[in-house]
Amino acid sequence: MNIILLENIEKVGFKDEIVTVKNGYGRNFLIPQGKAILATSSSVKVLEEKLRQQATKEEKVIETANATAETLKEMDIKIKAKIAEGIKLFG
Repeated sequence: MNIILLENIEKVGFKDEIVTVKNGYGRNFLIPQGKAILATSSSVKVLEEKLRQQATKEEKVIETANATAETLKEMDIKIKAKIAEGIKLFG
């Protein structure tokens, strides 16, 4: 039986992964507990679209982080603080 996991399950697989399990384990435990759904063609398409959207969001976050990193590299930051002998900062 092929199922799509809705959460990480030890020794079975990770969230949003399509795995094969024994029929009884899937029908009697995972699906009724809400930990998995049956991997039909429509549910697989929905999963693929969800994963595609997540990948797009992650790419945007990475691009934003890289742009911020480049901006910070160009900045000079000066911090005024009292120091002790031997150039040790307080606080």
